[in-house]
Amino acid sequence: MIDYQQILADDPGGTLEDALTALRVMSVQRDRGERLITERTVYAALGASAAEVLLQTLDGVAQSADPMAPVVARVVSWLKPSSEFAGVDICNAETQGLLLLMAANGVLDQTAVDGLIALSKETVAKYPNIHIGDLQNARAL
Repeated sequence: MIDYQQILADDPGGTLEDALTALRVMSVQRDRGERLITERTVYAALGASAAEVLLQTLDGVAQSADPMAPVVARVVSWLKPSSEFAGVDICNAETQGLLLLMAANGVLDQTAVDGLIALSKETVAKYPNIHIGDLQNARAL
């Protein structure tokens, strides 16, 4: 079902051809559904310095007397690329909640956590298959 009201709201105006071109390149963020990340992904997403700080902090918590240490230790084991279950699902709400809690408590850097959680999103075209007739119908509303 085509949402002509939404197309009209996003219509930048101008000629049909110019507006159609603009609408076709418009993008939105959506949840990936599942994305397994490893230490390598963390390095690629955050850069070496921030990734190393984050990973060393997680290792430290995993080896501490913190009540969350067993959970963090298991998560750290999944981050290892050589693990049988390589990867932590960054799209999982509990994974994100744990990271956000650790950031809120000052254990992890909020910017690094935000960078990891951003991996759970992907940019997709909002109107990949829009046609000139769709835009004309929207403008006729």
